[in-house]
Formats: sequence, C-alpha cells, structure tokens
Amino acid sequence: MDTRKAISRIAAYSFTGALLFYVLVHDQLLAQVTTNPWWAKLIVEFLAALSVYSIAFSVLFSLYARYFFRIFDRRLMMDGDWYQIFAINECDSSLEAIRHGPCRVVSSYEGVTISGESYRANQEFSSSWQSQVSIIIGDRLTLMYVTNGIRRKNSITRGTMSYHISGSPPTRLVGSFADSTPATHSGPITLFRVKSEYEAQLVSLIKLAKERKNTTLLAEALKDESSSI
Repeated sequence: MDTRKAISRIAAYSFTGALLFYVLVHDQLLAQVTTNPWWAKLIVEFLAALSVYSIAFSVLFSLYARYFFRIFDRRLMMDGDWYQIFAINECDSSLEAIRHGPCRVVSSYEGVTISGESYRANQEFSSSWQSQVSIIIGDRLTLMYVTNGIRRKNSITRGTMSYHISGSPPTRLVGSFADSTPATHSGPITLFRVKSEYEAQLVSLIKLAKERKNTTLLAEALKDESSSI
C-alpha cells in the first residue's frame, strides 16, 4: 500500500469514528444547548463531529507514520545495516573497478534514505554517498544521490540509482547507478542485507578481477552473481 492509499484509509477510519460519535452522543449533546436557535445546534453538532474527526485522524496518522507503515507496506521493512558492492564501468582494470563497503538504510512512510561509504579492493577509502529523494513503484526503488570522493578533491557529484527490490521483507537490492555531474561514472550495484552473502561475493569478484582485464566482463559477473544469490 502506498502513502496516498494509506492516508485515504486513515481518513475513512477517522470519518467512521466521527460518524459513530455523532450517532451515539448527539442527542445528549444537543440537550445541553436549550437556549440557542436550531441553526446554533447544528453548528455545535458539526463542530463536535469535526473535532472528533480531527483528533482521530491525527492519532491514527501519527501511529501509522511512526510504527505501522511497515506493516502496511513490507517493501519498507529494510531499516538497518546493509553492505554494497558496485563496479565502475569507466575504470581501466577490473580490480580498480570494484567498490564495496557498509550502508545504512532508514525507511519512513515517505520513502527510503540510504547512505554508504565505498572502499577500493585494497581497502583504501574511495567516497561516501547519500540519497536525497526516493520513490518506490511496485518492486522498483529509484533514488537521487550526492557523493564526494577524495580523488575528486571532495567535489560534490550527483546521480541516480535504480534498484529491483528482492524479498519480502527486502533482503537484497540489485540495480545500477549513474553519476550525472561533474563525474560520469556508471555501473551495476548490489546492496546486501546479509553480511555473509556480501563477503562471499566480494571475495569471488576480487578473484575474478585478478583474472580478467575487461571491466565490462566484471560488470556482467556482478549482475549474474547478484541475481543467483
């Protein structure tokens, strides 16, 4: 269930509660208003029902936004520590193309925020990145991100990522990234929830990179091995 459907359902529940309040207590409420004309009684009745609706909507929406959105949408049950592996297509060698490192995923009823640090195969720090805007449609997660790296003299680069959400709740995000400006890097990227899967694939890719010179072959291997886990 997306956010708009959830809010519509909360509004319907709140309206039902306000209507039930009106049916149960309007006779007792109007009995207290004996000196006013009939239109004043209608105003009191309307304001009372509106107050109940507002309170019910606020309470239900607050509970949904803080706790229950994950129950209604299992795609958002991905909070916690993840691990990334990606390959840069533009690198001259396969080993130089590999990046990996930890990620942090935080979900809310509005979407997903992901931040990560990437390291080279020799464990040298490469860059950090963080998503700014995200949208989930079906099993696809698309986000815009900003990143900066040491070799870029800490200049800010922007780009987009697109993932296929695998698992319910999600256990893996498989997709691609593309810098837009000023850098122009692109390639496949996979996020793992299970650390042992991440470590096994990283070892496999480093071994493969030492045997191959073609970066494209490494990118294809990353896609193939990600889909087979």
